[in-house]
Amino acid sequence: MVILDAIGLLASLLTAAAVLLIAQELARGRLQRRLQMTLKALERHKEFNPELERVKAVSRAGELRVGATSEDELFVAFSYLNGVELLCLGIHKGFYDEAVAYEYVAGSLIQNFRIFQPLIGDLRERSSNPRVYLQLEAVARRWEERRRREML
Repeated sequence: MVILDAIGLLASLLTAAAVLLIAQELARGRLQRRLQMTLKALERHKEFNPELERVKAVSRAGELRVGATSEDELFVAFSYLNGVELLCLGIHKGFYDEAVAYEYVAGSLIQNFRIFQPLIGDLRERSSNPRVYLQLEAVARRWEERRRREML
């Protein structure tokens, strides 16, 4: 009877170890897919866009406002902001890896959020929707605070 109990215990331990190994492999595969998706999304963010640079200069001058700026400039700004909002939503929901994203684009995301903050505020006010680009703002502020702490 003791031998059967020992065999049963050994079988249970082997089954538990196998399940643990399978779970680790599945998690490793999910992590790899998550990292690949993150890097793919970040590549789009890092692409140099001369039109965006021109629109950022307009925004720095305080001249980028809904209704007072050309539709082309607003299209460029909102295209960028929509893409970054989607990236930040993916970070918030855990679809993208925040640590990788932070290392790769924190500086430009924080800087661009500051540059476009007046336009975002203007859009929130005009649309009566304080949630416009909320994920972008949350990530930018969190990363800005993290940068501040890292500098200490």
